[in-house]
Amino acid sequence: MVIKHCDLITVWQKTGPLDKWGNPSYNVFTTKASWEQYSELRYGSDGREYRSNAMLGVDIDLNVGDFVARGDYTTSPEPIDGAHEVKEFEKVPNWNYKKFDRWAVV
Repeated sequence: MVIKHCDLITVWQKTGPLDKWGNPSYNVFTTKASWEQYSELRYGSDGREYRSNAMLGVDIDLNVGDFVARGDYTTSPEPIDGAHEVKEFEKVPNWNYKKFDRWAVV
């Protein structure tokens, strides 16, 4: 996937088990994404309704439960206030299965 309109985003990707207080640990890094702001009523995998905030075209795999925010916040080891949780992630192959389009809904 070639991302033409790029925004720098920070990703907090959950890693490993929870600590003794029940908090996850995160791998923090930046990447480029196409951030399309929109709001839509959607249904999660658990069947509950939620309102989406944006759709991101990314060039890496994300997981449901990861957090993203526009800008460089790699100095923060945990998601900042205003970071968006990834609610859905879809990886779709192109017509000849050599490349993939990756979309995350937050």
